[in-house]
Amino acid sequence: MTLEDPATIAAATHPVRAAVLDALREPSTAAAVARTIGQSRQNVAYHLKELEKVGLVRHVGQRQNGNFLEQVYESVARAFVVSPTATWGDPDARAAAMADQLSLGELFRTGERLQRDSATLLDR
Repeated sequence: MTLEDPATIAAATHPVRAAVLDALREPSTAAAVARTIGQSRQNVAYHLKELEKVGLVRHVGQRQNGNFLEQVYESVARAFVVSPTATWGDPDARAAAMADQLSLGELFRTGERLQRDSATLLDR
């Protein structure tokens, strides 16, 4: 999955959230992820909610564990790639600068296509 939105990139690159995303390549609960990454369940549950808000994890069900009903989450993709356009700023200024540089624009589009294809292959 290619990340372009600054809020999504910020969420994915936070150290605890990156560890949570890595642990959620397979469906799991906050408690299981907490054990895996060495954080408290409450801290992981907070970060799970933040990742869910930006669309990087999804709720996939519930699991009974004794008297507790645990929520099960999974990552929306197995790999995340940050788009180079995320660091470019104003799209209008970028378009004006690239208008005279057709070969650079084509090279950039090819790079983005390769990046998307790589992310798709990694998600398999």
